Formats: sequence, structure tokens, C-alpha cells
Amino acid sequence: MTLFCSGYIEIKTFDGTKWLKDIKIGDLVLTHLGNYREVFQVKKIRYPRCFNSGVFDIYFLVEDDACKGGFREEGIHRITGDHLVFCSNGTKKFVRDIKKGDILSISKGRKARVILSLEIPKENHGEFLYGLEIKKDHSYYADNVCVND
Repeated sequence: MTLFCSGYIEIKTFDGTKWLKDIKIGDLVLTHLGNYREVFQVKKIRYPRCFNSGVFDIYFLVEDDACKGGFREEGIHRITGDHLVFCSNGTKKFVRDIKKGDILSISKGRKARVILSLEIPKENHGEFLYGLEIKKDHSYYADNVCVND
């Protein structure tokens, strides 16, 4: 299960965008296959002091003709390093292994080029870890990036 050190991660749902902390069992979330699938587990656990996989913010550029230069910066925040995100070529990559120049799969079938992977110091991790499990497709969009559940 992909975990985040913040409940303030945007999740794409059938009813619109919700914060991760507000997702409930039974909510329908958008998956990498373009389907809305049911959440069957919501996890909120106290942050374990022995946690060693790292927590990252990943920043990337998205094509946007409405922006000066044709791109805008977005990011996925407070994601744990030992979890998988979808890359544009259909592969998955551990968050801790994402590097500048990698191409991620983001919402609406778009691609994004990573410009910075930033490991967050432990003192800034937060008190809880949050995560979801999804029926069938086992993925969802968090901060516009497709993650494995």
C-alpha cells in the first residue's frame, strides 16, 4: 500500500477531488485504466519511529498551452520512498529511485517530466501515514500522479 505522510494529498474521485484524509471506504477513485473503482481499505497509522524508507516530494513539469513557456510545475508530496509510481512507458518505479528527467504517468493520459526529487527531513514527516487500497485495478491518482495501492 502506498503511504503518504500527509492527509492533504489530492485524490481524484467520482465526486471530484478530495483530500486523502477525507476518503472513505466505498468512495470511487480514478485508476490507471481510466475506471472508477471502489476503495475497500483506508489506512491511517501513527508514524513509526523505525520508518527508514524515506519520504519525498517529487516536482515535475506538465505541458500546458495556457502557461507562459507551455509548461507548469506540479508535484506529488510526502510520498514514502518504498512505494511505486507509474512511469509513462507502462513501467513502475520506486519513489526513492525517481530522478530528474524521469517521465511519470499523470491524470488524463498525460506525461510529466521530473525536475526535482526532494527527500524530506525526518523532523518534517508528520504524525500519521495515510493510504488506500482499491478494488481490481490497484491504483489511484494522488496529486495527479498514478500510484500503486
